[in-house]
Amino acid sequence: MRPAAAGQDGYKTIYENCLRELNQTLEREERWAFRWFQYDHLTLVNRAALDAVGGWDSLMPYYGSDCDMNARLEMDGWTMRHRRVGIINDVSTVLEDLAALYRDPNVVPRFIDPNPAFAPKEQSKEAQKKPVKGEQNGTDKEQSKDGKGVKVDQKRDERVNGTESMSMSMSVARSIEYFRELVNVGNDMGAYKYRDKKNSRNSWQNSQHGGVGEPYYYNPEGFAASFWILAEAGREVFRQKWGHRECNLVEETALKLEDQWLVEKDWE
Repeated sequence: MRPAAAGQDGYKTIYENCLRELNQTLEREERWAFRWFQYDHLTLVNRAALDAVGGWDSLMPYYGSDCDMNARLEMDGWTMRHRRVGIINDVSTVLEDLAALYRDPNVVPRFIDPNPAFAPKEQSKEAQKKPVKGEQNGTDKEQSKDGKGVKVDQKRDERVNGTESMSMSMSVARSIEYFRELVNVGNDMGAYKYRDKKNSRNSWQNSQHGGVGEPYYYNPEGFAASFWILAEAGREVFRQKWGHRECNLVEETALKLEDQWLVEKDWE
């Protein structure tokens, strides 16, 4: 559950940790369904378990389908557990330069938003530069080529790109320090994605700019509206199927697999 960090004895890659978890699970458990390394971002899946409970309910678009699947698996005695195999970030932005992943000392790890939301016309340039929620003290904003502010650590910028910049061959100590800087940037990217209600996990649908006139172009506002309609439809199918509104189906009810679509609503 707590694998050794990079630079420490016993360190293994995410791939190696996933294989180790798979081998241990196959040895210890027969009725296992999921091993969540980062929920729906990286998960070990036992297809036989999904087949045993009838597979995904394809009539539940988006939200509700995972609550439904997890509940049916638990009702049928299949296990689902969280396992830590490495650092996995949920982000909506991109690294400014992928060379940072290779610890290039000439590259400062930082990110940019490829689809920044348009600022209101009445919003001043100074207001647009306000730091996003979750930023640490000692950081500033820098304007990227597309005009979108990104997070920059000035001290780190000066250290890496200034007169004391190291050569391409990095020491082990500096490599570990650089990795930690990269981890912090990854965490900041996650905080940026969930920074507020208007700009959060599913705001990307309405922030796609360009493509007008191209084949299969779809208006982004219409796409975003359609997405939320389908998401709510999935929730409603779940509610009608189980007679329960929340995802805590197993904890809060005594329903069984054979009860689906046969129960009354518990909120009426």
